[in-house]
Amino acid sequence: MTVQLAMQFEVEIERSLEKVEPIKLLSLDEYDKIIVSESFGKDSMACVFHLLNSGVPPDRIELWHQSVDGGGEQHLEFLDWPVTESYGEAVGQLLGIKTTFQWRAYGIY
Repeated sequence: MTVQLAMQFEVEIERSLEKVEPIKLLSLDEYDKIIVSESFGKDSMACVFHLLNSGVPPDRIELWHQSVDGGGEQHLEFLDWPVTESYGEAVGQLLGIKTTFQWRAYGIY
């Protein structure tokens, strides 16, 4: 009985996937700004390098990092690596890309 339910579930997933229309994105040169939600880890940095290698000028890319520990006077070191913001600023400066940090007051603490 459990196997039969699992098989029915798999069939329903396949049916629902068949109905999804593919999304057509604009070409990269049609965007005024491309925002990368940046953790400064390997995956988000790969997105930045892909954009640069695809010919997107650095001045059309913006790196946005959500500082989970808050910022300024409301910073409580809790989860972020202490070097994240300075590392992110250095990456943006090196690549010539605007880097922005945003946060909730006192972060997620």
